[in-house]
Amino acid sequence: MTDDFLNNPHDHFFKKTWSDKENVRSWLENILSADLLEIVRLESLQLRESSFVDTNLAEYHSDILYHVDLARNGREEQGCLYFLFEHKSRPEKDIPLQLLQYMTRIWQLERKQGGRDKKLPIIMPVIIYHGRRSWPYPLPFSALFSGINENSPLRNYIPDFESLLFDIGTKSDEEIKGNVQVRVFQLLVKYSRREEFFERLPSILSLLGELSYKETGLQYFETLLRYVMSQIGQERSPEEVSKIFMDTFSKREGGMVMGLAKRLFDDGWKKGVVEGKEEGREEGETKDKELGRIDGLSSSFKDIVITKFKDSPKVQGILSFAEAVKEPEVLQRLITKAALAQNPDELIESLSR
Repeated sequence: MTDDFLNNPHDHFFKKTWSDKENVRSWLENILSADLLEIVRLESLQLRESSFVDTNLAEYHSDILYHVDLARNGREEQGCLYFLFEHKSRPEKDIPLQLLQYMTRIWQLERKQGGRDKKLPIIMPVIIYHGRRSWPYPLPFSALFSGINENSPLRNYIPDFESLLFDIGTKSDEEIKGNVQVRVFQLLVKYSRREEFFERLPSILSLLGELSYKETGLQYFETLLRYVMSQIGQERSPEEVSKIFMDTFSKREGGMVMGLAKRLFDDGWKKGVVEGKEEGREEGETKDKELGRIDGLSSSFKDIVITKFKDSPKVQGILSFAEAVKEPEVLQRLITKAALAQNPDELIESLSR
């Protein structure tokens, strides 16, 4: 885990979940009104690459942009729509102004790429919020102006748009919709700042019992583990947290999850992350941290191999091979290969490549 993840755990978890178009599609199908669903072709949903985003707006790092086609309207040229997702864990009064900056840049790039004769796309800002209190500020851009009321003759001279707000904290668990990954994200961030967070973990994670690591990916499981640990901090022992994950996944993906959990919770992880945040680290501490990380990764690889292939006579040879590896990046790749291998021979073959 990096310092950046620790500083922005909600954003990282959000981006990992919302960067999957199937996740976003499942959420929109349950959130958009019926009239919008009639004209938005969600099967055409496409994530726009980060290169589309202006580097001058890099501070808005939680923005995610999706393109979707609109249904044809008679002889009109087929249009498109952008969903601009903005994640917030605390309320911000000027969010309409932030979004307008981003929207303007999108339109400028559209004009540059499509020519002056091409009509601009509609942009629908969507705020996904999970703060400690309900969202307190008005959403229309016009609300930021002073001296304007509903009947003012000046209303025609100011720009205006509104955002779709989804305040997770105000929703009941039953109102939280979407596929499994989307529901898990929403439930975890909903309870992340509540006292019952740890007690809710088993029931939330049990939703993932419907999936396998092939459907979610190792990176998703790792992001999930990192997020949970970032929210629990030092309040619970690594063993307590690890046990919840083991109880949830051990029947099918125990070896894989066990390795990830151990890699994150062992002494090497704690030195590399918790102590790594402290300023003024001495050079000797840095070396200890690196050695601890290597030991933790080696132990994770060993645990996965022994758990999955303990009856095979080839296990000792595999472990001997890994003992000579001292580069953290290489060890991480070995862990992934061990988790995905179906048998010792497949693992040995992948290690030789």
